[in-house]
Amino acid sequence: MDFQTLVDSSMVPCAVLSVEKTPEGACGTIRIVRANDSCRKIMSSCGLEFHNDMAYDELVPRDLKFEDSCLQAAFCNRRLHAYVQSEAFGTWADQVLVPLRPASDVLGFCQLFFEPTKDMEPDRMACVPMDTTAEVIRACNTLLGQRDFVDKVGRVLEDVLEVSGALSCRILLVDRAKEEVTTYCERIAEARGAWYLGSHVVPYGFVCQWDGIIGPENVIVVKDKRDMERIETRCSEWVETMRRHGISSIVLAPLRRGDKSFGYLYITDFSVERVAKIAELVELMAFFLASEISNNLLAGRLEEMGSTDLLTGLQNRNSMIRRIGQLASNETRTPFGVINLDLNGLKVTNDSFGHHAGDKLLIEAAEMLRKVFYEEDLFRTGGDEFIVLSFNIDRETFERKLHRLQSVAQKDGAVSFAMGSCWSDGSMDVRVAFLEADEDMYENKRAYYQQHPSIRPA
Repeated sequence: MDFQTLVDSSMVPCAVLSVEKTPEGACGTIRIVRANDSCRKIMSSCGLEFHNDMAYDELVPRDLKFEDSCLQAAFCNRRLHAYVQSEAFGTWADQVLVPLRPASDVLGFCQLFFEPTKDMEPDRMACVPMDTTAEVIRACNTLLGQRDFVDKVGRVLEDVLEVSGALSCRILLVDRAKEEVTTYCERIAEARGAWYLGSHVVPYGFVCQWDGIIGPENVIVVKDKRDMERIETRCSEWVETMRRHGISSIVLAPLRRGDKSFGYLYITDFSVERVAKIAELVELMAFFLASEISNNLLAGRLEEMGSTDLLTGLQNRNSMIRRIGQLASNETRTPFGVINLDLNGLKVTNDSFGHHAGDKLLIEAAEMLRKVFYEEDLFRTGGDEFIVLSFNIDRETFERKLHRLQSVAQKDGAVSFAMGSCWSDGSMDVRVAFLEADEDMYENKRAYYQQHPSIRPA
């Protein structure tokens, strides 16, 4: 067959690939036999030098998913389509593999049509097999439900388990600043071994290695011993961990926000005979879930910022107003205690030593409160104003905590509070209790400045 004439007849970038099959039935060397001028121009524009019959991984980094697709096209007579982000070419690429007649049982051929697009085009992304599309649509419907968001993500992972025949499906989130990896959600196939749930922790160092392995690929595919050995040359500790936990296969795809990954979706011990479809499903699910999870995390951070004092980390006035509303609307009498605190000497500290010193004093005051009360009971409501609002607390416990706070403040010396308090068995309106605590605090403050007139605010 005249491969050069074949590729030159194409109006889009096109190449013919030869695919070797190993005695074990795995993918061997893939060569770019011939390429048309359009394809060569794309390569040269990226600084890549092409010559006939070159191994494809001389041109771009190896891509296990791409290799498996070539094997499927060349020897299983399958026409395959993928729309992927190619870091090697700095573009998105619409790829179609068309089977050609093989030369033998161990040497096959396929035609690659490669159409780059500068930006991701949703219409092209949507061109996936109907069964994969159906799974993504089902995931969309699941996430639109009224349940808790993480629980809804869990239901999506259960669907992925069912379709892939995998043992486990997990989403990890990565905090690059803190160098931490946390499990966001995971599901285990109960019939295959619930023992696996949470049975291993992924170190941050592994994630850094994943970034290097994925490189220009969108997915890591390990389907057999040969793939495992390939990965081992680049991430030996990870492979050792997988072997120790009996993991024989894995598909892993990054969750990306822009061009940076903030997490990973992966499945283990899946039906390897359907590896191409499963890898495509995991990759597409990761693309879709990345957007949904990123939006949910952002909404959570915005809500936290709207309810948290950024300097001390305590809850702010908005949170306190909501807390008071909850208490006021509760028809059941709930014992509660209120402490109104004002930090003495903050203005003098700011004026004499600067606002940095004043901020440090506020942070120390917040830490002192944390030593005595639960975090959820603490609020910074103004410049030097703090509130303690405790639910379901009896008088004896409340007064013991109040005295302990006074003792800690007296012992510390650097932090001084004017304090006013009020405890109720639930019969008093919470707003009335606040007024009583406020009056008590101002009386305490007047007495403090009478004893320390030199630091009385002007």
